[in-house]
Amino acid sequence: MRYHGRAATLALAAIPYLLLSSSEQAGIRTHVAPDGSGERAVWARSAPGRTDEAARYLATALPTTALRGMAKEGDSVLIWRDAQVADAASLGEAEATCLGIVQAPLSIFTTHTWKETLKFDRGDATDVEIHGQGLAKLKYIVEMPGTITSQSPPAKVEGNVAEWDVPVGDETAVYTVESRTIRWPYLVLWVWVLLFVISKAIVYAPKAAGKIRRKPRKI
Repeated sequence: MRYHGRAATLALAAIPYLLLSSSEQAGIRTHVAPDGSGERAVWARSAPGRTDEAARYLATALPTTALRGMAKEGDSVLIWRDAQVADAASLGEAEATCLGIVQAPLSIFTTHTWKETLKFDRGDATDVEIHGQGLAKLKYIVEMPGTITSQSPPAKVEGNVAEWDVPVGDETAVYTVESRTIRWPYLVLWVWVLLFVISKAIVYAPKAAGKIRRKPRKI
């Protein structure tokens, strides 16, 4: 199995500076499923008086979905939007790849790779809003199928989840993560075949040895 795709209808747009300036924290979480489908959530945590502003700019980051929730958390309000798609690569400027049994028939692992480009949009933000200390920290989180084996740039990794604190800037940033899952049915099949061969060898080895004729000794 191999799936591969690029940006489509549920693309993550450039992240607005004004979303970060109107929030205390913002984040993007992407879940890549083994079959190549995916789920994305984009959220912002803001002061109660700035929820409408934060919600408006959140909509520009993931424009084709409706506002899914708003919840009070202490002195802040958490706002989020999310979407589920059949092709995870349609969630942004991304590539989702799976190398399965066809590409690596002798391996007991399936390798999944996620690669996405993040960029920021200045929009109507002033220099003070862009370069000031008021910008929220942006978290970028990817949940992969299987244990993560590599990531770039270096991330905080726990099992199958990689998390980055994204530096805000004019340059685009590319994030890549790779994970592996064990093909348990394939592994069980190989073990069964191996045990079958060993059992047959144990049965036929003595019979084969008995048929070997020894040369008579010379007197």
